[in-house]
Amino acid sequence: MKVDNQHVQQKVFDSAKKLLFTRGVKGWNTDMLAREAGLAKNTLYKIIGSKEQIVEAVAMAQVRENAESAASFLQTEIDWADKQKSLRAVRTALERFTANMSRFEPVVLPQIYLQYPGVEVKINALVKDLTLLAHDFFQQAKDNGFIRPEVDPEVVMDMVRAMVAHYIQQGADKSQFEDRVKKAFDYVLQGITA
Repeated sequence: MKVDNQHVQQKVFDSAKKLLFTRGVKGWNTDMLAREAGLAKNTLYKIIGSKEQIVEAVAMAQVRENAESAASFLQTEIDWADKQKSLRAVRTALERFTANMSRFEPVVLPQIYLQYPGVEVKINALVKDLTLLAHDFFQQAKDNGFIRPEVDPEVVMDMVRAMVAHYIQQGADKSQFEDRVKKAFDYVLQGITA
């Protein structure tokens, strides 16, 4: 079996993702991953390097997917003149973003950050670009009169990051995470809209 075979690499990645999502960071080892992927352990190590590397790859891919989904909305044109329509669009985007995040982040990310602190640094760097897009989005909303003139988009972004981080660190399960983040986003929207 060739270790540079894309199909084999994808099978290892998918198997690691499944184990990580179902068992967390410490609930599996490379022996289990090798069995799940149908590989000899020596072959597995030629593909992944280490457990930390495959955990990082899975985490980065999931966060990247969520960030790309959010970025696609943040870069769309919004009809800010129609307040109800734009409010629905923002709420829908926040709900999608929360649903995407809840598949992975609230349960597994705190474990990854605790076990592999270097991964947190890399994820924060990845999210930085999304934060800039979101800041520009809130600035555009402010410039178009959607949010009150005294609202600082930078502070709004601080609040959003703090809410998401808080619920991730609380280790809420998927439904609790979705429910609480949606409510928190809704409260923020109610407070900042003009």
